[in-house]
Amino acid sequence: MEVVKAAVHYVSKIAHSDEVAVTPAEGLLEVSPQLNRLVDEILESYNARCAQQSGIFQPDEVNYPLSALFRAYHEGGTDFLAASTTATNRLAFLMRQQLLSTGGHALYVHYMRGDEHYLLIVKLNSAKGSMFEGLARVRDADHLNVHTLQVAARINLSAWIAGDDNRYLTFVCKRELGHPSNYFREFIGCDMMADSKVESGKLAAVVDEYCKRQMDAGLLSEDDTVAVMRRVFDYAVERTKAREPINLLAVAAVVSPDNAEQFTSFLNNHPNRPTDEFIADRSSLRKLADYVFSSKEFKLTMSHQFKTDHRVRVENDQLIIENPPVQLVDDLAN
Repeated sequence: MEVVKAAVHYVSKIAHSDEVAVTPAEGLLEVSPQLNRLVDEILESYNARCAQQSGIFQPDEVNYPLSALFRAYHEGGTDFLAASTTATNRLAFLMRQQLLSTGGHALYVHYMRGDEHYLLIVKLNSAKGSMFEGLARVRDADHLNVHTLQVAARINLSAWIAGDDNRYLTFVCKRELGHPSNYFREFIGCDMMADSKVESGKLAAVVDEYCKRQMDAGLLSEDDTVAVMRRVFDYAVERTKAREPINLLAVAAVVSPDNAEQFTSFLNNHPNRPTDEFIADRSSLRKLADYVFSSKEFKLTMSHQFKTDHRVRVENDQLIIENPPVQLVDDLAN
């Protein structure tokens, strides 16, 4: 990762107030090892701890001007500092309308990874900490909290400008003081385009691949894998019955209660990652609970638990079922 340009502005606002003030930067941030380290830490937190939503920019650039601002920058029509300042003023205007939003540092980073250009936008809050002063006392020290990102977005500028139809935009909108940070989604101008069947199919595929990799590494047994996939399926069914969306951080806790960040990191770096907050389609997730094969003349449905318990497998082009149910044997014998 290589930082190209970066700017930070400060937005002053306290909760339950509509008074917002922007302190704009007078120049770009110095590109330094410290800045690179900070951006690396933010990206690590973004990838490992955040349930990301994804989509594309809204085509309406009048009401959602962020895309126009940074297209002009990317094409050389405006400078980075001016684009980020205008964007921050727009962010402050939207925050004024959401009383429970709080201020912080609005950081904009243009960076490269390989040959691809990215734009990172994140609002960073300060956190209280402590440090030793000499060897005599402990004193308070403020630091930037990169481990709890409330709102952040990452745009693959190269894919977007090239007209890539895949989702080039991901963002995080966690709750602030228990309330959704909807202003940030409007600030980004993201069209979610979440298709229930498509996103459910992606989730099932990612969970299945994760479990297989864990099995190959000797970290999950076959029984454990069956249990994990069943838990995810049951969680999705619960959300569907409650008419509530799938939350990927909750899925991570279901998959790996003791190390949810590991699955979140795997999911966020997967090329076929589902978006956060979509309504589950039960039929598309069925593969997590059952194995189904269907053709014109033959249909086979069995649970993953049955497959494990009866060691269903293929050897020398023969399908083997150990200790098959008596009724199945009798029906086939007749």
